[in-house]
Formats: sequence, structure tokens, C-alpha cells
Amino acid sequence: MRQIELGLSKWSILWVDDRIYNEKWENKEHMEHASAKALNMNVHFIPKSTTENALSFLRSPFGQRLKNKDTFRIVTDMNRENEYPVYNAGARLIKAVRKMGFNNECMVFTSDEKKAKQILESELRLEEQRFVTVSDKTGKLRNFVNFGEMPTSKQQSNFDTSSKLYISSKSNYYKNDTNSYKSTITTVEEEYGAIGGDNFNTYIDMNSHMMHNPRNTDITKLVRNCNKRNLANDRHNCVLLTTGSFNPIHPLHLQNLLNAKKFLECEHQPPWNVLAGYISPTHDSYVHGKLGDSAWIPARDRCQLCDGAIEEQGSDVSSWVSVSRGESEWSDGFVDFGPVTENLRDFLNDALVDQQKILRYPLCVVYICGLDHFNKCSYAERMAKQDNMSCAIVYRVGCDEQQISRSVKKSGCIYIPLVKERNKLTDVSSTLIRQYFQKSASNTSNIERFIYPNVRRYMSKKYGKK
Repeated sequence: MRQIELGLSKWSILWVDDRIYNEKWENKEHMEHASAKALNMNVHFIPKSTTENALSFLRSPFGQRLKNKDTFRIVTDMNRENEYPVYNAGARLIKAVRKMGFNNECMVFTSDEKKAKQILESELRLEEQRFVTVSDKTGKLRNFVNFGEMPTSKQQSNFDTSSKLYISSKSNYYKNDTNSYKSTITTVEEEYGAIGGDNFNTYIDMNSHMMHNPRNTDITKLVRNCNKRNLANDRHNCVLLTTGSFNPIHPLHLQNLLNAKKFLECEHQPPWNVLAGYISPTHDSYVHGKLGDSAWIPARDRCQLCDGAIEEQGSDVSSWVSVSRGESEWSDGFVDFGPVTENLRDFLNDALVDQQKILRYPLCVVYICGLDHFNKCSYAERMAKQDNMSCAIVYRVGCDEQQISRSVKKSGCIYIPLVKERNKLTDVSSTLIRQYFQKSASNTSNIERFIYPNVRRYMSKKYGKK
């Protein structure tokens, strides 16, 4: 992978409208006009259909990088029929945005300018109304999203690392085309055309500003399982996510996903439909810093080892589990598991619910971790309370259960105690596997049966052990 700077995210518009993913959306032409006219500026649109989805993006590390940048603006409608109350959705968005410390320029584009101004004046304080424009004129909208069509010197100086993404030198994403908007359309069609069909709105780009995107997080298995089980209209669909170093991967990692799937589908009330599972290896900046040169396995290799382990497990795993490379390839370095989970949730629901209409109701992303991890990271409790997110903790040998017992009652975390399986459980860790290859100590000999064949080959080559 090589890192190159794309123009897609230098000038960004967060556009919030409940009809933004409707192929007959009346403002589509204004978005296309801005992208076509401001070729030297590469205006990038971040589409969201609800206030909550927009705020979720702004809370993320990706949105935080845009705070108070002159190169970032927000467009919103005033009425949104998918929210309550309907009539003041735009005002509520701006109020929340200001509360978060974003003083970026905002435009309320509406069919009733006078009424919209009255709503803003009644619901926003004077300081919250600063840098807010209200208009029903197409010309003003286009000028706003074009940033006045020409960047100022101050705006030019605000270009930052948000426009850098890891992409392959062979990727179709970047083309020798001054119209970056056109190359975006081509990429999304190539990535999603086989799945989304004619219903996919190709004028929307989902790659920039998003850790997870079609190039690094495959949704093929998810969609296939949804169609096969006829679950498009079900309210209880979910995907599982587990993060970690996977340095290297071992059977317990995948067994945790299998145990979680079985519990959620057979014992949880109401039962959930697990459509897919994702393994997300952590960024090199964290793993290398933690383990050092001798023990560290580069992210690209860790992802490949995970791919091989999934295939080694057979169809019971490979039919629904994939590796997501979004976290490990993120150009700004390490991101903790909470924001990683939030971003996967937003990516999947934007793609499958809002855009492609494959699912009628939002997916829940369930973060899966071992009891050892949970006992060290209390954030999992707060994460479980967020919309369309949950946390399931799997019992691990030798770990204290007092904290999880309290948490299940007050936070909504799901505990998978493995009561019936405990007499069969054997503890294994990546550390023990590394020690096995680093030294021929007798107390590591029983670890051999927990080493995947592809991991054995890789580690033998790394440490020169046969």
C-alpha cells in the first residue's frame, strides 16, 4: 500500500436531509453541480439522513478533525419526516452542533425561508445563530457548497491530513482525472454494482472520512446471508465485531465469535439474527509500540493470517466471518475500539439501509470481547448504551466475574458465561504462541494444537524454528 493525497476531502460538506438517498431527491442536481463546477477544489459531500447520524459522524475522530475548519460546512433542511418533531429538525441539528463546539458555517436550505428564520430565532441563542445562513434560493445554495467557487488563502492553509488515505497503487479509486467526483462514482459502481443493482445511488461517495469503506470492509457475506435467510424486513439483525492485535490469530479468537453467534441466536431474548462477523486487527502504531520489533507482526501480514485462519475453520466460520482492514489501514494511526465500532455501524447502515435499501431497519453492531478485556476497559459499558450498538462479553478462564455481573444489570451488556463448556475450556493466547516460537521451553509444548497451519509457516519463517 502507498499513501497518496486525494483531493476528495479538502473541501467537505456535511449534507443532512431525510431524502438524500432517494434517487428522485430534488437537490441531487445541486450536489452534482457543485462537484462538476469546482473541479480545482474537489468538494466532497458527506451525506446523512438524520440528525443523529450527522452528530455521530461529528463525534467520531473523523468528524473532530473538521471542527472549525474553513474548509468544512454544513447544509441541512429544516423539516425531516424521519424525526420527531418534524418541523424543527434543522434547528435542533445546529443547536447540537454548536453545543459540540463546531462553529462552522451552516446553511438551512428550505422551501419557506421566512418560517425557517422564525424557528431559528425562537430556538437558538444569538451566539448559536452566528455563521448560519437561511435560503430558498438555488443560486445561494450552489455558491455555499462551492465555497464561493474560489478558495481563500486562509482556507488553502487549512488543508490537513484528513485528505490522506491508504490506497493501493493498483486501485481503481484514484485515476488521472481532474474530476475526482467522477472517479468516485466509478469506484462505488465497481464496488457495489453487483450487489446494489439499479437501486444504488452512485452519486454518493462513502470512502473519504470513513474508516470502513467498500474497499476494506466486504459486505458480500452479510448481504448473501440476509437474502438466504429472508431477513431484509426483520428488526433484529446484527453483525459481530471483534478487535485486537491478533499477533498472531489463534482458535480462541474465532471461537469467541462462534459462541457469541450461538448465544445471540439461541438464548438471547429476543433472538438476534447474526448476518456477519468482522475481525478488525489493530493499527501497527499500537501493536508495534506495545510488542517491539521482535514480536510485532505487520498489519498486512496479520490480516492475511486472519484470512487463512477463517478459511481453515471451514464453512461454519468462512460463510459469515470476514477481515475488515479499515482499522489497520487508517492513515491517522491507532483508533480505540469504541470509535471503530461506531464507524462500522455508520458505514453498514448508510450502505445497507439508507442507500441500497437492502435492509428495512438499522443493523446493530455487537462488539465481542473476552472477559479479560472487559475487566480492563469500562468503556464497553457506555458503548452498549448507544443506538444500534451493543457489547457481548465472553467468559475466559481465570477471569473474575464480579464486574460483569454488576454490569449486566445496569448497562445492558450481554454476558456469555459458557457454563456448560467450562470443563472443556483451555486458555490460549497470542503471547504463548509467540513464546513457543521464540524459545523451546517445555511449558509451551501443549500450545501446538492451537496453532493454525498458515500461522505455523509464518512464525517458523520469522523465528527460524522448524
